[in-house]
Amino acid sequence: MSLGDAVVWPPGWRRLTIGGAVVATSPTLPGGRPPARLEWRRGAPAAELDGADIEDEDRYDLVGHEVGYRRLGHRAGDVELVSEEWRWQVDGELLVLTGTVPRADYLAVCDLFEEVAAGVDPATGS
Repeated sequence: MSLGDAVVWPPGWRRLTIGGAVVATSPTLPGGRPPARLEWRRGAPAAELDGADIEDEDRYDLVGHEVGYRRLGHRAGDVELVSEEWRWQVDGELLVLTGTVPRADYLAVCDLFEEVAAGVDPATGS
């Protein structure tokens, strides 16, 4: 099984493997805004989140698995972004799902990000 098999990806999103991470992007958003993006990887979270503002942080049970959660605010050029990050520790290995979207579009996709996180089978991704 591949790393991407642990995640139920949203229909219609384009999926690629980039540098060991599986990345899925939403269809293009109107107005030229960047698409929403989901990234599933082993190991440390994506480097572009270093220095991001932590807006929320928690640990809880997500469908029978303990998960660490963070919501982060950051920028890419002139675009203000929100990222949600879920972290699972499985057999000593860190697995990370990150959803990123322009802040203006966050409310339209935050429930979808949560649904994807709830559908993760971390045992399959390790």
